[in-house]
Amino acid sequence: MKRKALRMGASIFAHSRSVGLVADANFVVATRDTGYKSSAYAVAELIDNAIEAGARNINVFVRGEHNRVEEVGVLDDGNGIAPSMVSIALQFGGTDRFDDRSGMGRFGMGLPNSSLSQARRVELYSWRDGMPFCSYLDVDEIAARRLVGVPAPKRCLMLPAWITGNPMARSGTLVTWRKCDRLESTTCSKLCAELHCHLGRLFRYKLWAGLRLTINCERVRPFDPLLLKRESPECAKLFGSTLEYPVRAPLRREIASTIQVTFTELPVGPWAVLPVAEKKQLGIIGGAGVSVVRADREIAYGWFFMGSKRKENYDDWWRCEVRFQPRLDELFRLTHTKQQISPSPDLEKLLAPDLENIARILNNRVRQAFVRLRSKEPSAAAKTAALRDRQLPALPSQQLNSHQFLRGVKYRVVVESSLRDNSFYSCRVDGKEIVLALNERHPFYRKMYAGDNSQISDNERFRIECLLLAAARAELEATSESQRWWYRRKRNGWSNVLATFLGN
Repeated sequence: MKRKALRMGASIFAHSRSVGLVADANFVVATRDTGYKSSAYAVAELIDNAIEAGARNINVFVRGEHNRVEEVGVLDDGNGIAPSMVSIALQFGGTDRFDDRSGMGRFGMGLPNSSLSQARRVELYSWRDGMPFCSYLDVDEIAARRLVGVPAPKRCLMLPAWITGNPMARSGTLVTWRKCDRLESTTCSKLCAELHCHLGRLFRYKLWAGLRLTINCERVRPFDPLLLKRESPECAKLFGSTLEYPVRAPLRREIASTIQVTFTELPVGPWAVLPVAEKKQLGIIGGAGVSVVRADREIAYGWFFMGSKRKENYDDWWRCEVRFQPRLDELFRLTHTKQQISPSPDLEKLLAPDLENIARILNNRVRQAFVRLRSKEPSAAAKTAALRDRQLPALPSQQLNSHQFLRGVKYRVVVESSLRDNSFYSCRVDGKEIVLALNERHPFYRKMYAGDNSQISDNERFRIECLLLAAARAELEATSESQRWWYRRKRNGWSNVLATFLGN
């Protein structure tokens, strides 16, 4: 019995021995599914590293045969990596600046994580006043257990041949992706277009500050989603002043920081008439949202801090930007891939009330701008009314003797700042056109139709206008002054009752 107990104790002890925190091969294969939004976001991680290293010139290369991507490289003229750190830079979590809040990186995950999410092999070359040292990670070798750690760096005589067209700076780093099997765009032309689009937006502040970023030697132009900075006479305008929210860093309460919030309005008048393709190119259609910028680098774009307000088409016509510094990461709950946030309840409580309120005001300013535009040309309801008017009895003309009639009349809905009375609307005949004038000072207009609290859809607006156009036409059927007086009196009376019911 004693021997059996000893054997059992030895067995228990054997099973209780510690094991590694990570099953290396399984971890590396599994981490490929980190979930970058696009290849551009993965490349952005390498650009972050280059900027952290003091690079002023960063070149992205996309090489392939028959327009099929085979290799991607990011070359910079930064400070380079010490030979002893080349292998560490390829480790997951390998960094000498772990949890540093002075720049863009924090965890040392960007280089290996982003690279292996897109390609099966990543190679790192870095130098300081001499020949580069090189190391690599290869998914196939790791999965086959032929590679159980990051290889020690080796000295290289030169960079890969397809990079040699670009002279080496005195110091710098090159990261190449080979065996690219998970790129979002597998053709060189599409991948380059995607990189230009996204990198120009993500790094706009760095590009404005003088960073030179190229893709296959073509310079990346900054793109401002707020549409304030455009090489065009027409651009967005600031709405109000920049809001500032002083806060304390969650982990170090003695450190103060400031969150800055900026809103812009897009010019509805000049841009609403543009073709759909041009609106998409400008970034208007589908561009509604909040740009979240951390350390002058965009890390998320989405419908943040809007409280209960749902996103609508009208929200394409205004923009918002929220800027903060890395010391507030815990409030924004930034993912380690720097491409999404999950705001904390405290942050939502701080920002959402103001941002939601301003968003609603801007939404309804856009609505009113479109109403004014529609008043200059027939609305959908006015066009429908004109099309079907011939099915109705001819309308007596108020401009002529009562025995003359109008056929084939047109309709138009306009918005006016003041009417002769307090009615919600008035109507008149202008030539062969029935004009329905809406009173923008009436509570129904402000609260229901197109005001700050209006939430009606275009289809609902069409129905309201059809109802009012029908009422206007019925009023214009009056053939005597006494009938016209009765209609005006009733219209004014029910408009006052409506205003009362709406609390005015």
